[in-house]
Amino acid sequence: GDRVSLSATRIERYHHCPFSYFCKFGVGASPRKIAEMDVLERGTLIHYALEKLVQKHGGRGLAALSDEALRREITELLDRYLDEVMGGAGDKSERFLYLYGRLRETLFALLRHIGAELAQSRFEPVAFELAIHEDGPVTPAKIRTPGGADIAVHGVVDRVDVMRDGDTAYLRIVDYKTGSTKFSLENVLHGFNLQMLLYLFTLTEDADSKFRGMRPAGILYMPAKRPVRTDKEAPEDPNYIPELRMSGLVLGDSTVIAGMDRDGLGRYIPAKLNAS
Repeated sequence: GDRVSLSATRIERYHHCPFSYFCKFGVGASPRKIAEMDVLERGTLIHYALEKLVQKHGGRGLAALSDEALRREITELLDRYLDEVMGGAGDKSERFLYLYGRLRETLFALLRHIGAELAQSRFEPVAFELAIHEDGPVTPAKIRTPGGADIAVHGVVDRVDVMRDGDTAYLRIVDYKTGSTKFSLENVLHGFNLQMLLYLFTLTEDADSKFRGMRPAGILYMPAKRPVRTDKEAPEDPNYIPELRMSGLVLGDSTVIAGMDRDGLGRYIPAKLNAS
């Protein structure tokens, strides 16, 4: 047809290997899935928990929670998810329940770090799991093919943060990554990992978007898996985890950099201010 709706991920799959795209999305070929607590299921659950608790408390609210209160809320959320989404604990193996229980400490470390990062930042989360779709709050960008067809690039943004400085509003988008993906400019130059950039400019340029006219400030990947601490010394700030430092692109503007990383030292973002 002359109107096609695709996600950025599907476009990249086709660009990488058309045959792989055909197998997955054309004929639906896939390996048989075993019911277990696998990487995909962990990723879905971590995204769900981060969305709910960051949305509920905000950065400063998370930072103000006691360890006991935060652990209690994480436990309640995981128990509810297990009952409502995964059919309860009755038919689950001991291994499944053990792996599921380990997520409590993973989420505790992630939320403590997110709370610390947002508490010192001028950027505030304003949207979560934001749909970019023809029927969603943001209309997808359209790409015209040489044959005259329009391709609408849809997707979901994990988190949208905004900072206001006088009459200017800055916007950044944050993507939680439970795998090992890091931002690579080389990949972008070769036509891969364009998803976040497409989302950023779609949000700021869509005529019906409430973010229209805001200044794009950055795209950031935040590691969303339990960090492995290699240092043996006790950290100065137990809520700051260097392994969770975000990767991505940040606007080369001192106001933006200081807005994301108060001291300008690059503790949380892949940019810092020069001493001069």
